[in-house]
Amino acid sequence: MKVTTSQCDDGILTITLSEPARRNPLSAQAREEILQVIRPLPEGVRAIIFVGAEGVFSAGGDLASMPPENPTVAHERMEAVSDFMNYVAGLPVVTVAAVEKAVAGAAVGLACVCDVVVAGRSARFVFPFANLGLVPDAGLLALLPQRVGLARAKRIFLEAKPVQADQGFDLGLVDE
Repeated sequence: MKVTTSQCDDGILTITLSEPARRNPLSAQAREEILQVIRPLPEGVRAIIFVGAEGVFSAGGDLASMPPENPTVAHERMEAVSDFMNYVAGLPVVTVAAVEKAVAGAAVGLACVCDVVVAGRSARFVFPFANLGLVPDAGLLALLPQRVGLARAKRIFLEAKPVQADQGFDLGLVDE
């Protein structure tokens, strides 16, 4: 199992990305397991908190599944990621990303699509796309500018430097 969940009595559902040996990637299996938990939304849930096991939010996309076999598989994968992000964005409850240590690539997209991003002092947001010759995915081309503004988002993507929690707060990426 790549995701563990627990529902508290007060209507808060915690979803934990749980594959710590691989830094909790937001893999196809993890996304599917999350959707199985929240589709449909369990009765009485008022908020969802996304966390990562063992103090690491997520290393982002599953690099073990890359590169894709062919362009069709790549398109299907990107469509599945987009559908997942849109589903989370459209949830009728408050969503929170509770970020510690690394949050990279597609996992930053998950954090950005949440209503609230809470980051521990150890959190660092990693945008490796330029260093890998990739275009940002997981909705980040739209989500990051919504949070930090277009000029700042461009700079973050092009510089590909990690953004520490306090910097993220100053930029508007982090809420608390």
